[in-house]
Amino acid sequence: MPRKHKRKTTRNTNLDALDKAAKLVKREKKSVKSAAALQGVSRSTLQRFLKCSPSKRKTFGYSNCSLKATIFSASMKLELANHIKNLDDRFHGLTPMKVCDLAYEFAKANNITTNQLDTQQNCR
Repeated sequence: MPRKHKRKTTRNTNLDALDKAAKLVKREKKSVKSAAALQGVSRSTLQRFLKCSPSKRKTFGYSNCSLKATIFSASMKLELANHIKNLDDRFHGLTPMKVCDLAYEFAKANNITTNQLDTQQNCR
């Protein structure tokens, strides 16, 4: 019988609390550990926040993680998915590796170049 994992922490990043804790560290020379405890944020999150530049602090957190990895737009994804479904309907069995090759060819045909695509093709 499978067990249900109960998450013990939350991934919510309170930017105001992080900003206040960063000010405590910079201006009042508090330690990172004590400033994090005073503001109720994770020590490691505060350390990561202090390392990033002030311009990147506005988009800090987990809310933008999925947007960074997107390669295709929504319409391109739909077009590729429909093409794969059409191939499946015609009994062309596609292995996961063939689907990756098809996505790579689709990206090359649409002049999309990223490091993720280039390293994926070189891993063979």
